[in-house]
Amino acid sequence: MQEESSCLNEVTHLTSGTGKRKLDIKVESSNEQPAAKQHRGAVQFSEEKILSDVKKIMVHTHRKLRQQDNTKLNNFLKNKISDLSTDKREMVGVFGKTGAGKSSLINAIIGKTNLLPSGGYKACTSVMIRVEASMNTKYEADIEFITKEEWQDEVWSMFQYHRDDVDQENNEENNEDEDDGDDDEDEEYEKELSALYGKDRKLRSIEEFMDPKNFKEIPEFLQCRTKTLTFDSAEMLSEGIAKYTRNDSNQGEGKELKRLYWPLVKCVTVKVPKIALLQHVTLVDLPGNGDRNKSRDEMWKGIVGKCSTVWIVAEITRPAAEKESWEILETAVSLLGNGGECQNIHFICTKSDQFEDFRDHTAESRLAAILQRNKKAKEEVRTEFSKLKNVKKHFNEDCFEVFTVSSKEFLKGGLEENSEIPTLQKFLQGLNDCHSETLNYVSGAYGILSLIQGSRSTDM
Repeated sequence: MQEESSCLNEVTHLTSGTGKRKLDIKVESSNEQPAAKQHRGAVQFSEEKILSDVKKIMVHTHRKLRQQDNTKLNNFLKNKISDLSTDKREMVGVFGKTGAGKSSLINAIIGKTNLLPSGGYKACTSVMIRVEASMNTKYEADIEFITKEEWQDEVWSMFQYHRDDVDQENNEENNEDEDDGDDDEDEEYEKELSALYGKDRKLRSIEEFMDPKNFKEIPEFLQCRTKTLTFDSAEMLSEGIAKYTRNDSNQGEGKELKRLYWPLVKCVTVKVPKIALLQHVTLVDLPGNGDRNKSRDEMWKGIVGKCSTVWIVAEITRPAAEKESWEILETAVSLLGNGGECQNIHFICTKSDQFEDFRDHTAESRLAAILQRNKKAKEEVRTEFSKLKNVKKHFNEDCFEVFTVSSKEFLKGGLEENSEIPTLQKFLQGLNDCHSETLNYVSGAYGILSLIQGSRSTDM
């Protein structure tokens, strides 16, 4: 116990802490002289020095734990120490139904017009797309697949569903009162099989569906590995990931994709070079709710729970009456509020440049009409939010903000003075600037050492 206490005191001394759980780390800029300075008995170090010294302490602590019995607490502590090395990024979850303008919003935020497919193209609602900064000069995409065992289980479910459906049709032929509630699921199964197998979607056995020849373009799927793609431009990346993210085969300009692999994809991580805004922030394009695939559903829940900010995206035409947007928020609120990390909910009304008829409007009257409509939309959305009793249990009015944007006009350079995309960019920059690898690591180390010291002094 004396050794744990010594380590804890050393961490406290390094950070000029006061023994409180939330450390007040006093660090110098990395550009300043790294030499320690003495001030009223408290030693101040460079951030690099603090991080290096605390890591050495935790390496020593981990070594000592490995020499002890494998109790539940011991294993828990070893796992927590290993997790310290994973730099925690700020997660911003972007929700909204297909066509609401999520992809265009993300493109505008990072200033890349053609990064994520938008417009008439449909992004697959089961695939999460994470967008973050790349440490390299190339554009990259990491494709993470579900396991082959999970896909085999899904194919088996499709077989069983289809067989039951055929039996039901034979037994209840011409029954007009028959419930059509399963039509959507039938359509979803057909969509997945058609996307992956094309004309071979009528194969007659699970073994035929799982034949390795069907996956020769993606050997990583059979090997349970992540597939990494590298590109020279945003446009090339957008085209290259199409078969993994889109649920329509039409790629535009007469091009058509023969095989689509989105039914096998769990998550796509897009890495963009020279985006300082996302150095410590990840934007996640999320489907509205979970997924019947267990691993995709678990990943969805995990990411939603880690989001420090949520963006609900809806078209400005009738945002307050957009039922799906509010349903998404109510579905996710238990994950966001019960032990989650969410602190901000932003409702973003997109396509604010679109109006019914501008033919008889001058530029001045057009802008006035847009601003008036934006103001009205914000008021209506706030009123609707105030009615959500379940959401209000977790988040008050101060956590909720409404923005009106036009990604199209922003990327063209229009409506600059009245666009709120720069405000969203500034918000992300603030998240990025507040991030500190040293603070996260040292705070975690302090908590672990405090737990060890506490457990040694009790019967725990």
